[in-house]
Amino acid sequence: MPPDPSQHDVRTAFQREIISPHLWATRAVVVSTAALAGLVVVGFTWLAEAAFALFRSLEGQAW
Repeated sequence: MPPDPSQHDVRTAFQREIISPHLWATRAVVVSTAALAGLVVVGFTWLAEAAFALFRSLEGQAW
């Protein structure tokens, strides 16, 4: 039995990838999760810097 040429049609595959709203929703979830993870890292960095600055100021007062 010869292979079905429609299964390997690159143009049709790309059109399905671009048109599918389910795939775009999945991509949006992945990108937003990555952005949120990045913001958490930035927030933690700011918090750590503020805590270190507070520590240095308290240390300076103690000595």
